[in-house]
Amino acid sequence: MRQFRWPKGGGSFAGWCYAATTGAHVGYESWLERDRLILLDADPEVAGIASQPFWLHWYDGTRKRRHAPDYFVRLADGRGRILPTCW
Repeated sequence: MRQFRWPKGGGSFAGWCYAATTGAHVGYESWLERDRLILLDADPEVAGIASQPFWLHWYDGTRKRRHAPDYFVRLADGRGRILPTCW
């Protein structure tokens, strides 16, 4: 959904991590997100992982806002979860 950016000389720690769950690389934008990704990949209940999967749009009464959740995971029983970095 959203492209990962690595600004030259920037202070971010974005990258790609191979996830056995998906059989592909999954993006992260910080070391915290990377660590959460590793935990998700090790969880036997997680059947799929997508990073920055979609935009959430809302109006807060003053202005329009949007946010891309860090991860969407599909669980083995078919349910899905939207996860922020801190969970």
